[in-house]
Amino acid sequence: RLDIAKQTMKAFIQGRQDDRIGFIMFSGEPLTLAPPTLDYGLLLSQLQTAETGVLKDGTAIGDGLALAVNRLKDSKAKSRIIVLLTDGDNNVGQIDPKTAGDLAAGYGIRVYTIAVGKEGRVRIPVKSRNLFGEPTTSYVYQENALNPQLLKEIAEVTKAKFYRVTDETTLKSVFTEIDKLERSEWKTHEKLRYE
Repeated sequence: RLDIAKQTMKAFIQGRQDDRIGFIMFSGEPLTLAPPTLDYGLLLSQLQTAETGVLKDGTAIGDGLALAVNRLKDSKAKSRIIVLLTDGDNNVGQIDPKTAGDLAAGYGIRVYTIAVGKEGRVRIPVKSRNLFGEPTTSYVYQENALNPQLLKEIAEVTKAKFYRVTDETTLKSVFTEIDKLERSEWKTHEKLRYE
């Protein structure tokens, strides 16, 4: 799931030109990997390095969303959005996700929420090293919980949309739709001087 999400976000970033984009990763705690920037090379580099198992275990949706709101609240851009992509239900953290959603709405920031994956028993990859120090991947089965209703409420209160995604094709189409929905027109005055 992570690799598919990373590929989709990479294509989304590469399709941008004049949009500041930031990147926050969260599990049991949030971490800013890139503040809102036009440096797409930095974004793609940070996206490539994002891995599971780096942060505390859990899913702190409220904390991740609140950090994203904090990064955008002072922006003067006409369109300020957060794309919240999660494969789990909020189960840790200091800030309630609904409160973070209300905070985003208060600042006029739209939050497009995307629930990725399936509920119930899912296969999770576990990376480790063998006796020779070579990286290996094994799989364990865990129960996975999602909370679509919570994500719908966050999207609704911020005047955005909720998406339910279970495969790569749908995820790509969601990012394409968000791209089409969030367009701002701006004018520029350029002068060319020839010598």
